Amino acid sequence: VAYPVAPFVCLTWYITLWFFINISEYIPTFPFASVVPVPLSWFLCDIISKISDNRYTNIVLNDNDGLNVEIQNGSYMPVSRLSVGTIDQMYLSLRLSALNEISNETMPIILDEVFAYFDDERLENVLRYLNTNFKDNQIILFTCSKREREILEKLNISYKFSKI
Repeated sequence: VAYPVAPFVCLTWYITLWFFINISEYIPTFPFASVVPVPLSWFLCDIISKISDNRYTNIVLNDNDGLNVEIQNGSYMPVSRLSVGTIDQMYLSLRLSALNEISNETMPIILDEVFAYFDDERLENVLRYLNTNFKDNQIILFTCSKREREILEKLNISYKFSKI
């Protein structure tokens, strides 16, 4: 697969390790910790761009400032200055990128309360993205909220509901 050439490499496996070491206080434990990180750069930036309505399009590691995200005006901001919802959005993007890279098989996606800090717009973007880009995956979503269900219905996305 040929990826577009960019002035910065979005995220290599070194940056992935840095991300988990330095941002771990903001996000839950990475579920693939036993898997050797792989280059996720292009796919990660693509996911972040799409689910954030192009608010964030690139992630870079700067030796002086650490992990930074490109914002709409082209400047970079430290990830630590973003809201919890935005950091969760980036973390979900990283997980989906890893899923795409660690196996050629269609694997199930299990999401347990990952949208808790998402506003309705973020949630709608992510559900639309999952429906469009992970059609062949089984997606299991655990939530205590009715928001996800309401947005799935609003977007006319078919789903099966089970109350546990």
